[in-house]
Amino acid sequence: MGDFKYKLQHLGDIVVGMLVKTTGSAKRCAQGVILTYDIHEIRRQRHYYLCEIGKRLAQVKKEGLTDAKKDDRLMELFSELEALEKKIEAYGEERDKMTRLCKSRMNPAGDAS
Repeated sequence: MGDFKYKLQHLGDIVVGMLVKTTGSAKRCAQGVILTYDIHEIRRQRHYYLCEIGKRLAQVKKEGLTDAKKDDRLMELFSELEALEKKIEAYGEERDKMTRLCKSRMNPAGDAS
């Protein structure tokens, strides 16, 4: 009877502890979803820059500039594109890391899923 009374008295602590563990895990997994949305947004921005580079290359060709590397605007667009590519790669690696972490916590026995 004493053991039951002790468990009953500390039931709130047990429930709170379980909630903290569950919400922490859910928050970490949700961060992976947020990273995915960020990656999609950056890919849209990348598409915009690719289109702008194409337009600028056509304009540079019409103007008769033979060395596209001398065009400041074009070099600026390429620089922005490179920065976006690095962000996509970094976010992708972070998302993959989060996904592996979530899967390992959801499936601690190591069963194939």
